[in-house]
Amino acid sequence: MTQPSGESPVDREVAAAAMSPKVTWAAASSALATIVWTIVGAVDPALFPASEVAVLTGATATILAFLGGYFVRDPLRHQP
Repeated sequence: MTQPSGESPVDREVAAAAMSPKVTWAAASSALATIVWTIVGAVDPALFPASEVAVLTGATATILAFLGGYFVRDPLRHQP
């Protein structure tokens, strides 16, 4: 089976092996921030308006993604 562009599909195991753990960390941290701030916003809607929950979610996800990018080792990159 070929893709519309004429290229053959990439095997899932090959694609997963080529993905940096930093990408996985960024996705997981964004999901975690979204879940946490959604629960906090739902517990007491008067405490945080929707706009503040959105700002806090984005800021938390950005900080966690930065920390993951800094501390998570990427075995796909050559490191001295």
